[in-house]
Amino acid sequence: MSTSSDVALIKKALADGGVHVADHPAKNLPRTEDGWVAPAAVLLPVPTLGRYTRASGGRSGGEARVLVYCVGHDVATALDVADDVDRILAGLRLPGKGSTLRQTVALEPATEPNSDPTRVSAVLEYTAIRKG
Repeated sequence: MSTSSDVALIKKALADGGVHVADHPAKNLPRTEDGWVAPAAVLLPVPTLGRYTRASGGRSGGEARVLVYCVGHDVATALDVADDVDRILAGLRLPGKGSTLRQTVALEPATEPNSDPTRVSAVLEYTAIRKG
């Protein structure tokens, strides 16, 4: 994501929607009473992907992107988190010269290697077009 205010808005939207949010890398996520990893969304902002459509070769905008790791102790829980995240973030409007967030990538859940307790993540990427 290109600005910390975008990331803060996304975190607030997820938290207000009842999703536990953490920054990447999230080594110590909360646990359930049974000792499993509690459902959570882990945010990893990534650099803006520039777009150059002007005849002068100058930058005309870019794609602001964020990866959301939807974490649970099993596949079903990770997918439930992914559903909650998408319900909250799809169409979220960013301030300024931003646009609405759109899901551009969804990866199938996978068990994270060397995690104890077991941790399964499904990764979603959200993109918003920035102008200027």
